Amino acid sequence: MNHYRAILKQIGIVLIAMGILDLMYMVYRVSTDGSNASDRSYSSPGILIVVVGVYLIRGSLRTANIVRWIAAFWIANGIGSILMRSFSTPIALLTLEFRLEPSGFSMWYLSKIVETAVAYWIYRQLSAAPVMSASRNSNLAVYLPKQAFFLGAGFTVLMPILFYITGDGLLGKKAVTLARAKYGTSYNYHVTALRWSSGNVSANITAYNDKEIKLVRVELK
Repeated sequence: MNHYRAILKQIGIVLIAMGILDLMYMVYRVSTDGSNASDRSYSSPGILIVVVGVYLIRGSLRTANIVRWIAAFWIANGIGSILMRSFSTPIALLTLEFRLEPSGFSMWYLSKIVETAVAYWIYRQLSAAPVMSASRNSNLAVYLPKQAFFLGAGFTVLMPILFYITGDGLLGKKAVTLARAKYGTSYNYHVTALRWSSGNVSANITAYNDKEIKLVRVELK
């Protein structure tokens, strides 16, 4: 009858380990790249992950249902991220990234694959019959988390499509024009982000040629 608790305990231990590793990574990242403002602003969800793991070890079925929903979201999000980076980034830029920074390029894909695999494992474990039966007996709603899958896919597919439309439109073209005026025509330019703040628009652009890649930011008035 209590077999579901063994499943929850196993997942809880894994989550606690993941949370501790994430906290350690945050400390490492801030200490080694503290001069970079974007790295200093890095925040770790490690503490929250550890707390969730503790609740699962204690046998919380309500927490298990929430984690199952998040795992479903993360499966779709992970697969979508891999596909969108692979197909929305120019082939020449992907090839150059792999040639100049093979370890960083490979680690991004490897980390996404591992994250998605772990999310799939957690989802399958929390969808096992003992957990589902115990949830029903506790009067908790048990259903296929379609919304989580749709939202996870939406964040990585619909948003990039919307960005592609705007990035390839007037704002994107203006941003590329400004970047080209500053850094010259020896680079190719790929808009990676558009941000709106207080009526101003800024764009993050990757400038690249056969020898180097640099990140460029331009302000659109």
